[in-house]
Amino acid sequence: MTRDWEPRAVAALAMGGAGLLLFLVVLPAFLLGVSALVAGASALLRLRGTPDRPGRVMAGAGMAAGVLSMVLATVFVAVATHSHHGFRPITLPYAQLGLGDCYQRPARLDREVEVVSCGRAHDRQAVAAVDHPAPAGARYPGRTALQQFADEHCGQAYARFVDTPAEQVGLVASDLLPTEGVWRHGSRHVVCAVARPDGRRITGSVTDNTTDLPPPS
Repeated sequence: MTRDWEPRAVAALAMGGAGLLLFLVVLPAFLLGVSALVAGASALLRLRGTPDRPGRVMAGAGMAAGVLSMVLATVFVAVATHSHHGFRPITLPYAQLGLGDCYQRPARLDREVEVVSCGRAHDRQAVAAVDHPAPAGARYPGRTALQQFADEHCGQAYARFVDTPAEQVGLVASDLLPTEGVWRHGSRHVVCAVARPDGRRITGSVTDNTTDLPPPS
């Protein structure tokens, strides 16, 4: 009785192995994985009538490698898609910052702010926002007065947002206040934000206690 290997079993193992090696090249990995499944199944069917002929283990291994190559390719696509769409930095006018947004400290407030994933190192995180009640055409009150306004209206937001007072988790207020130029153009928006007192960047979000900040004292 012949002892030669079932060629479809050999092909299944070869294509499954190639799919594993090429899983980062998504389409070929899928095609090789499917081909390995088809060839392996075909080999097992042919081997049913020749129980002494070797190849069953090889066919099974090729099918398993084919499935694994498709799974790895799928995971790679999912991670790449999530990284592209979920963590891609964007730029926004500072007045459009939302609750919990992590962003880089802007050099000038009249330019757009870079918003990034909180999992990346960032300068600040927005915890609230409030508009100054001054009417259109009102004189610019100055940074001292605007900071006092922010302190009065942001304090509760700090405590609520980080579950404890901001200073107890190694954070300080670092608000975005309207500059005189922005004020003249009608913006009264104050963004309440937190930052590190030493100017170092934060990694993580203060909303879910995943920051690399020291624990509350």
